[in-house]
Amino acid sequence: MNMQTSQPGGLELDLEAIAAGAPGGAQPLCLSTTTEQAALAADALWQFAQKTGLDTPGEPLETVLVDFMTNLLHLCRLTGVITDEENHFTGIMQTAEMHCELEEGEYDA
Repeated sequence: MNMQTSQPGGLELDLEAIAAGAPGGAQPLCLSTTTEQAALAADALWQFAQKTGLDTPGEPLETVLVDFMTNLLHLCRLTGVITDEENHFTGIMQTAEMHCELEEGEYDA
């Protein structure tokens, strides 16, 4: 399974192939590795790519991520996570980054 290939203008990841590795079965899922966590995220992003027409061969991962993140920011504004007075999204991203670093050390040690 070729999960990443170098393409002119950036990195292309085969979201469909990564998403296929997402664990299935009873829910809630028990994710025991960062690879399983990444596959679950890829599964959600792949579904987004399919629904928005970004699932074409050669579509850069960066394009899918930017479009998804833009929609996520719209959702944050709609729900009040981001307002004209406060932006809680930055803190959420910092917390997510910290969790990612901790989990990489925990699962992959």
